[in-house]
Order: sequence, then structure tokens, then C-alpha cells
Amino acid sequence: MSKLLESVKNSASFIFVWVITFVALYVLAKLIENKLSHNEKKAVGIKRLSLIAMFSALAGVLMSIEFPLFFAPSFYKFDFSELPVLMISFYLGPSAGVIVAFLKVVIKILIRSTSTAFVGDFANFLTCCALVLPASIIYLKSKSKKSAVIALVAGTLTLTIFGSFFNAFYLIPTFSKLFGLPLDVIVQMGTKVNPAITSVNTLVLFAVVPFNLLKGTVVSILTMLLYKRLEKIVFKKYTEGLWGGGRKTVNSHSSLHCCGCSCILSCYYDSMELTRYTNWNLKEGISMNTGVHLLPMTPEMYHEYYREYQNDLDLYIDKGAYTPYTYEEEKVNRYIQRQIDLKRKTFAIMFNDEMVGEIVIKNIVEHQCATMGLSMKNTKYKDRGFGTKAEQLAIQYVFNELDIPVLYADSIVSNTRSQHVLEKVGFKFIKEDGDFKYYRIDR
Repeated sequence: MSKLLESVKNSASFIFVWVITFVALYVLAKLIENKLSHNEKKAVGIKRLSLIAMFSALAGVLMSIEFPLFFAPSFYKFDFSELPVLMISFYLGPSAGVIVAFLKVVIKILIRSTSTAFVGDFANFLTCCALVLPASIIYLKSKSKKSAVIALVAGTLTLTIFGSFFNAFYLIPTFSKLFGLPLDVIVQMGTKVNPAITSVNTLVLFAVVPFNLLKGTVVSILTMLLYKRLEKIVFKKYTEGLWGGGRKTVNSHSSLHCCGCSCILSCYYDSMELTRYTNWNLKEGISMNTGVHLLPMTPEMYHEYYREYQNDLDLYIDKGAYTPYTYEEEKVNRYIQRQIDLKRKTFAIMFNDEMVGEIVIKNIVEHQCATMGLSMKNTKYKDRGFGTKAEQLAIQYVFNELDIPVLYADSIVSNTRSQHVLEKVGFKFIKEDGDFKYYRIDR
């Protein structure tokens, strides 16, 4: 510890520059995060701090476990400490990634001290940010599997490009001065492992570039493989409070709380975007010969649907308030526009080429939770298994394509048919509150 304190004293000005750099990157990340997050709910306060502390500690330990690679000089050590930083930045955003990238280096220094007068530690922080910031910013903008792949590729390329220039123009010359080693001596260390290394430029080309490409690729692959699994056992508990007790707004399994058109009209979502999801095999996991599949709702489909729609008595809390449904074009148009504003995702339940019902994913909190609602077009299509198969498809869509780990639904207490379907597809009863029963399913 005395050695460490002496190093801090001798490198005070450099540490100050490091701290200023950290603050600047954090502020930049926070500004971008606020611009892109669209008031997205995520862990806050103590929950956020505990996640940051947990992942910082894990990253600090991983940073202390390092090993050389055969194609690079021994002073380039490989470790997996960027993995926890990437994961937490995907979940909490780029600002959390910057904090963890900083704290992991501090923890590593406390564990093993510093052998480079903090220069190598500062370099590790910057190169980690070069990977994590672009990746987490891209993923924050659009959270999907495709955007995750694009984000990780962009982060790896940024790491490789930044790391190459940073090594060539700052890190290698600085190490040369710090240890009193001529550049030729450092280059010769590279020549021993690869005869093609004959200068600083070739050292960067044949050692630094493949080193950073390998690190970015390995960490990216591990992130893709582990993130969802980790989400189930670590992140999941931080979504619990988003839908806890005292919730009074009803998000019905069957759009329960209104009469007339509003009783069953769920939403229209941009058909071009939903067509992209249609390309994903929504039948996956269900027998292909059932003929049941989902299609994104369009305005034309909405009007076709409600021309044949009949109000469902089971969807009324007050059975005496039941009235037959009468189609009105303007009324449907108004509700379509309202659902566009709410940014819900709605699908037609199709049996072969016939539209038999409607299913909606609403109250979406990206990467955290959503609510599902369902209605059938009329009594002709009840009790034929269409709703069960449609809910199974919708659950797969929410879990796999929207990357949302928790799905909620609810039902009028008297609607035992709806409750039976929910339980059949895997929903678990949570509680009964007033006229409703509430359900939840986890990925």
C-alpha cells in the first residue's frame, strides 16, 4: 500500500488528467443517453448503484486475471474485464458503462497496484470506453438482436482503430520514456514473437490490431451468448417494482375496461416496421399445420376486422352495460390514430387466410416488461384454440424479438375462459384486485 501511495503522489498531475477525462466521457455519455432513452424506465437509486458496484467488482477481478498472447509482446496482456462493462452498459446505458470502466481499473490497482505509473491503467480505461461507448449508444437507440450485433461490430472496430492510433502515437512512446527503453528495444520484443515486426508501425499492425480485434470479437460473442441468461438471474429482479402493488390502471388481457369500439380496439403500429417482424418466423415452436399465424395490423385490416366484430359479453364487468357493437368508419379511425400515438404493437390472429382475432403488446418498457391483450372477432371463433396458439406466438415474439423478459396480462374475475388460456400458455397468477386477476410470465 505504501508503494501505491508513493505512486499516487508522484503521478498526481497525471491522475488529475485521468479523472478529468473520466468526467468528460461520463458527461458526454449521459447527454447522449438522455437524448436517446425517451424516458425509459430502468433501475434507479440504490438498485442502480448496487448493479454498478457488482459489475465493477467483477470487472476489476477479471482485469486482474490476464495472460499474454502468442502473436504479441508479453507486455500486451489479454483479459475479459470488458465483458461486465458491456453488459451493464447494455442494460443501464453508456453512462453506467463509463463508470464501471473507471471503477474496474481502480479496483485492479487496489488488488495488484500499478507497474506503469498509471499509464497502462489509463490506457485500459480509454480502450474499454472505445469499445463500450459506441456499442451501448447504438444499442440504446434500438434494442434488438440486429442492433446488438451492429453495436458490437461498431464497438470492436472503434476499439481497433482507436487502439492502433493510441498505441502508435501515445502509449508506446510513453512507455519508452517511462522505462528508459529506446523504441528499438520495444520493437525487438515484438520481433521475437513475430519476425515481421520491424518498427513501431509494424508492431501496431501485426500485434496491436489483431490483439484488439480478438478482444472485441471474443467479448462481443460472450455478450451475445450470456446477456439474456444473465438478465434472467441478475437483472430480472430490478423489473419487479415496475408493476407492483397499487397499480390501478387496467391493462387487460382482453381490453376489459371499456364498451363499444374502445372495449376491444387495441392499436395500430407502423405497418412497415411490423412487417420486419413478420419476417421472423412467428410460427416457430408451434405445429406448422395448425394454420394459425400472426400478421401486423394495418388500417385496412382494422376496418375489415370491425365490420364483422361483435361485442363480447365476457369483456364487460357490468353485464347490464352490454350493447351490440355498430361499425363506424370515423370512430375506428380515431382509435387507430390514438393507438399510433401510444406506440403499441398489434397483430391480427390469422387462421389460414381468415382474420379471427386481435392480439396487442402494449405498455412496453424497452428491455424490461410489457402487457399482452387479446380479443376474438366474434363468438364463431371462440373455444377453437385460436387464442391459445396466438398467445404462444406472441410470447415468443416478446421474449425473442423485442428482447423483453417479463410479460403481464389480466382478466376479469368472471372470465374463467380467459384465465384458463393464460394459465395454459404459462402465465402465473399474481393477485386478485377488485374485478381483475393479474398474471405474469417470465422468459
